[in-house]
Amino acid sequence: MFIREKHRRNKDGTVVTYLPLVENRRVEGEARQRNLFTELSLVYFDTTSTYVEGSNPEELASFGYSRDRRPDRRQLCLGVVVTREGIPVAHLLLPGRTADPEAFREAIGYLVEGLGLSRVVICCDRGMVSEGNLEALREAGLSYIVAIRMRRSKALGELILSRAGRYREVEGNLWVKEVKVAEEGDRYILCYNPYRAEEDRVAREAIVAQLKEKISSGSVRRLLRGAARRYVRTEGGKVELDRRKVAEDARYDGKWILRTNTDLPPAEVALGYKGLWQVEEAFRTLKTPLELRPIYHWSESRVRGHVMVCVLAFIMRQHLRLKLKGMGWEGSFSGLLEALGRVRATEVEDRAGHKYRFRDEIPAEAMPAFRALGMALPKRVEKVS
Repeated sequence: MFIREKHRRNKDGTVVTYLPLVENRRVEGEARQRNLFTELSLVYFDTTSTYVEGSNPEELASFGYSRDRRPDRRQLCLGVVVTREGIPVAHLLLPGRTADPEAFREAIGYLVEGLGLSRVVICCDRGMVSEGNLEALREAGLSYIVAIRMRRSKALGELILSRAGRYREVEGNLWVKEVKVAEEGDRYILCYNPYRAEEDRVAREAIVAQLKEKISSGSVRRLLRGAARRYVRTEGGKVELDRRKVAEDARYDGKWILRTNTDLPPAEVALGYKGLWQVEEAFRTLKTPLELRPIYHWSESRVRGHVMVCVLAFIMRQHLRLKLKGMGWEGSFSGLLEALGRVRATEVEDRAGHKYRFRDEIPAEAMPAFRALGMALPKRVEKVS
């Protein structure tokens, strides 16, 4: 397998980096390339931020929203497209000031123009969704599964929540039902997690109890700040608990709404969306332990190279994980990697000028990696020159 980095310069002069994967296979003596995307049915896209030390590169580094809670540092925006198995197949590096919907439009453009996709379902979270982006997906011939913001799309959310119908249990923590919305070309799937609903109820009741205590004691200065402010109202200078708002919020417990233009069954739509955690897992691993952040390089090319090396390391990590899973191994993956990290090799030179490499003993915890990859153990002592 080989990987080729590509770039595209936008109209505003910014450069976007993409990392498409192409597999090179030799079948019956004939080499051929197979674009991995030809077999993809569902991909996930999301963005995160990372930060640089210093003010360069100016083309990329800019102050913006930091998901690492480092607003004092200049940010970069990283978008990643991963498969259902969690393998990255493309990444985009954008200026740190890039908003999620804008990053999503860049991803759409590359998936269609750069990779020639036409038969794929792209799944993304609420922050990416806008009517303009959905229209762009439809014009590109791409299918989608997206979540909608129920509280921001209040009229639509209320309409869907008010429709009668029975849920179908897909899993213990996932119930679904399709809701018909007149004059809508897309389909809407109402999802419900009873366990999450209980968590939401307990959290809300705790907030309400604290609000009642503060209101009764006259300590209301901070009631109009934070998430709790939606449960209070002021009337004639007096702060009161808004019981109507509390009851209204309870209707959302454990529920979310998915929007799709596919013809997939509701259960498959919901299960497909649940796989979005794969992108979050990629971001967590890229940042720790693969040390995507912080970035100390100053030139744009070196920053892009740093990000690409981190993504490549994650790809290798994920392929090893899948190989281990395929052989039925159920051990600790982090323990296996830690054991591999303890193996060192030392080069020594004798008086005649010959060089030899001595390796440490390979821990038993690391052996499954060699079996999964079909690799022979490196020699304990090897003559280098």
